[in-house]
Amino acid sequence: MLNLNSLLTRAAEIGGSEVAVTDAYYSLSWRAFEARCERSSGFLSAQGLRAGDRVAVLMSNSVRLLELIFAITRLGAVVVPVNTRFAGPEIIDCLTDCGAHILIVQPELWERIAAQNIKATEVKTIIACGLGEAEEEVLAPEVLSYHNLFAQAPAILPSSCGGEDPAAIFYTSGTTGRAKGVTLTHAGIIINELQWIAALGLDRHDKLLVVAPMFHAAGALNAIGTAALGCGVHFMANFDLDTMLSIISEHKITKIGLIVVMLEMISRHPSLSNFDLSSVKKISYGGSPISDKALELARKSFPNAALFQVYGQTEGGPTVSILPSECHISGSARIRSAGLPVIGTEVVILDEQGEVLPTGEIGEICVAGPGVSPGYWGSPDETAKSRAGRYLRTGDAGYKDADGYLYISDRVKDMIISGGENVYSSEVENALMKYDDVVECAVIGIPSEKWGEQVHAILRLQEGAELSEDKIIAHCRELLAGYKIPRSVEFRAEPLPLSPSAKILKTELRAPYWAGKEKKI
Repeated sequence: MLNLNSLLTRAAEIGGSEVAVTDAYYSLSWRAFEARCERSSGFLSAQGLRAGDRVAVLMSNSVRLLELIFAITRLGAVVVPVNTRFAGPEIIDCLTDCGAHILIVQPELWERIAAQNIKATEVKTIIACGLGEAEEEVLAPEVLSYHNLFAQAPAILPSSCGGEDPAAIFYTSGTTGRAKGVTLTHAGIIINELQWIAALGLDRHDKLLVVAPMFHAAGALNAIGTAALGCGVHFMANFDLDTMLSIISEHKITKIGLIVVMLEMISRHPSLSNFDLSSVKKISYGGSPISDKALELARKSFPNAALFQVYGQTEGGPTVSILPSECHISGSARIRSAGLPVIGTEVVILDEQGEVLPTGEIGEICVAGPGVSPGYWGSPDETAKSRAGRYLRTGDAGYKDADGYLYISDRVKDMIISGGENVYSSEVENALMKYDDVVECAVIGIPSEKWGEQVHAILRLQEGAELSEDKIIAHCRELLAGYKIPRSVEFRAEPLPLSPSAKILKTELRAPYWAGKEKKI
């Protein structure tokens, strides 16, 4: 039966004593890392963790976070990586939704939830866990120290869980205005890892840099994939351009995953020539297709690297399709494509009646395959809405060409992609409508040179009410993660334009901002 820890066992066998797993605190072989995971499982078992229980982990990218992922799933429990950018109320929503019994929190992030009513959730045990070996400070009397108790923990054998049993829940912003927990299984994760490895041509001699946050499925699966390969991996706790370039140079990184915005930032670095980036052989990127200009800059920055565009979503496994390196030709139509479905995944374009559309016709992109999520945690109704028969409805509109290449033409859902982060307009709108003086609002994405798109709010207030942009942004900061907060606010006296079905015409609202510009997907 496919089980995440079978990947770790193999990595320890083939990796031997070579240093492979590193961050700012640790340099471990896969064998030494597996031993830590075994003891971490013993510690969690002593806290009463059992198969099927959920463990929420609020932590930055690190060796320690990967250790916890394997330790939790080793017991047959379900790991729930919580978005470290979430505001306190959003974190509590996640804890409540998944019914987590244990919360593991990085001490530096404790203040985010210290003032929240954790007692209203099912959390019974809170554990402070630092990224290194230093003893955790006392955050509160009821908070345990991972470091102190780990030292006393015995190694423990893995459970028999695996296959279609849930391994992880990743929270993704929902169109209903609340984050939804996407369940991924042991088998689904492993199969999607193998699909990704095959498409990118990775092997055990690679060394990966994990920059993408591991509370996203893409970041977590990049990290878990290194165990599948038995290769080297280095973790960055937070993105910093100078630090990243130094790590690539020092650790001879061969593969990195970025967003197009990051590629452009690297190319503009004033001291780029001071860093040796020649070791990088493969770059995967997502968030949007790459422009001809960005492609040219990327090739100058990374002269030895092949580029791959990855399209997917958490519900899709997450990887759905990949545009291979040979299609990255400046001026070609195919560079705008999201590529070919990964091996074993089927992509179809359906109309509103659920019928398959002919080549070249635009409809909803729908996906089926062994890596696709079985659904949203505890939400059968939401799961049913996301399905069209055996297919996952991605909410994206697009078409396929005669050679099977997928193209994204628009988003069915009003999602904004800002700096590679998905922001659903309805979630921001729900936060704005909690302000008493707001009568009507719409949130759209408008062009941003730095982030591709930025969140823009359009508001109509109660007659006589006076609100400033600063007050609106401060209000949102209390309720939303930083990347979801509007960067600009527009106030209108007249009602917002409506369709015949009384829906706000966001296409009309977006038009003035995108006139003469290509809207980034």
